[in-house]
Parts: sequence; structure tokens; C-alpha cells
Amino acid sequence: PTINIFEFGASYTFVKIANKNATASEPLPPVFTAEVLGGGRFFHLGLGLQANNNPPQEGSRNLVGPFVGNRFKVSPHKAVTVIGKYTVGGSGAGSNLAWSAGVLMDLRLKKGFSLGGGYRWLGMNADDPNNRIGFDGTMRGLMLSMTLYH
Repeated sequence: PTINIFEFGASYTFVKIANKNATASEPLPPVFTAEVLGGGRFFHLGLGLQANNNPPQEGSRNLVGPFVGNRFKVSPHKAVTVIGKYTVGGSGAGSNLAWSAGVLMDLRLKKGFSLGGGYRWLGMNADDPNNRIGFDGTMRGLMLSMTLYH
């Protein structure tokens, strides 16, 4: 089985606590921010099976659904940011549910570059009796990130 997920959307920061040690010559990230999120997700589900000497069974399915959520960022040090995020929304044209939650630690190594790692959960109900390819369950695992800043 394979799943590809692409998210797109916008955010609005409704709480921002500036770092009191920030100066014009040394700008520092805010100590805390809270954002509201909204957008859409594109899911691609693929499946290929072959049991014993039976002919292979293959198929795929694409789903698009909206989501809303929140993201929280805490910066205990100028090079470290901890990010928590959760979303809830749909997983297709029907009323199927998809949700996600995750935490990521971002380590800024240079002025324009950072690496991160964390853990994410994704729950999804994309079952459809009319389609051979579906998923109803929770996936979880490690995330790695790389960010380039301008």
C-alpha cells in the first residue's frame, strides 16, 4: 500500500508573544505563536497485492478534502522551535473524516536553513463500497523536515 498526502492552505496568527531580547541587529523568533489553519488536502491511495499464484490486484484512488486546525510554536532558544499542529476535516467528496496531529522540533543550523524531526498521526476513513481501494484506520510515524528561508 502507498499513500501520498499534499496539504495546501493558509494560516492566521492570532497570538504572538515577541522575544524581549530581540533587537534590530539580532532578530529572534517569537517565544510563542498560535495560529488558525484552513485549507485542503490531496490524498493518493494505491494498493497492489498478489497472494500465492492468484493474479495481481492493483488499484488507486485520489481524494480531496478540506481541513481546519491550529498550530502552536514555542521557541525556547533562537535556534530551536517546537511546533505542535492538529487538523480535522474531510477525506473526499463524501462526509468521510480525516484528522492529523503532530509535533516537530525544528533546529535552525544557519540563517537560511533548518532541519527538523518529529512524530505525526493521521486518522482517515476513506472506505467506499463502490471502490476497491479504501482505508479506514490510523497511520503514525516519524517525520523529517528541511526548511530553506529567504
